Amino acid sequence: MSLGEILDVEAIRKFRRLFYEYTGMISLFYFTNSKMGAVDCVPRDAKCEFCGIIQRSPKARKECLLADQRAAEAVQTSVKPFVFTCYAGLTSIAVPVFFEGECQGAMLAGDVLTHEPTASSFSKTCKALKGFDVDLETLKEAYYRIPVLSYRSLRLAAEMLLLIVNYIVDREQIIVLQQRLCEKQEEVSRTVTVRDHCQKDVQDTLKEIERLRKQLAVATSSDRTIVLSDDAGTRRRRIADEIVSFVDEYYRAGISLNDVAEHVGLSPNYVSTLFRQECGITLTDYLVVKRINQAKELLQELSLNVSEVRSRVGYRNMSHFNRMFKKLVGMTPGEYRNKVMLARDDASPGAPEDGAASGRAIGGGEHGRAQELL
Repeated sequence: MSLGEILDVEAIRKFRRLFYEYTGMISLFYFTNSKMGAVDCVPRDAKCEFCGIIQRSPKARKECLLADQRAAEAVQTSVKPFVFTCYAGLTSIAVPVFFEGECQGAMLAGDVLTHEPTASSFSKTCKALKGFDVDLETLKEAYYRIPVLSYRSLRLAAEMLLLIVNYIVDREQIIVLQQRLCEKQEEVSRTVTVRDHCQKDVQDTLKEIERLRKQLAVATSSDRTIVLSDDAGTRRRRIADEIVSFVDEYYRAGISLNDVAEHVGLSPNYVSTLFRQECGITLTDYLVVKRINQAKELLQELSLNVSEVRSRVGYRNMSHFNRMFKKLVGMTPGEYRNKVMLARDDASPGAPEDGAASGRAIGGGEHGRAQELL
């Protein structure tokens, strides 16, 4: 039985249907060491509507096929699962498939979004599709129906696919080898009775039995270690980076530690400890620094009053906003704005502007490591 035949057994087809019903992700196999290429997706009647619209353009379809091919080749090289994003902005996962002790293909599953679809994110997708003959009005309706999964959920889904699919492949391979071995042994029993007439056939059959026994030994006692994910340290850093990205995007919405913990799927206490250890600052302090930095920039826009600035950076209470601003900046928001206005009035060519200096973020790039913002 070939790898393609094994991947079509009922156990794998049933698992792929269940995987789709649970995650909304459509899966396909891609063989890198044969002429088979991509095998049709499962379930066949639930292809991604968004991708189907894009692939009506021959040029866009070619890009989609190239993306799948590159993902399969990357999996065969690294021999471990990973999450990737295609040129149209949809995210998928890819895991290696092992057969006879070697990685001979990949299982790809997608296509989903890692964030709720918005007009802004769809606009970016439209830019990526510039030059393709795609009906953007129809595409927009399909875009808002794309399933949404967090990055953590995608990583866990990749690990689950890696374990279950390869376990089924290994078991089916062992069953096939056992069946073949029994068939050959029966053949030997029949042949021995007439060995004087078919000695050569017996020898050839014994060689075949020995070869099958070796394959069975490899399949049943393999100590191959499948790389499921990065080490614990790398995983912790990725979680910290995911927290920073979430706070940077939603700090205006008045988020809390519980909101962040729910986003990454961990307990609030663990999130707080992990963030402090990885970033050198508490999550609460990082959120305050983020908001006050943004408030300093907005206070330089004289069209906004202090109450509007307070609301835009996620504070509901004015006294709390004033207290935190003064704690970090050394003056109230009103005093800071007056200083900026005075600096602008007194500025002369070639002289440094105190207001601009005061308006500089507390320590660096908005998307860098959290400790760089102290």
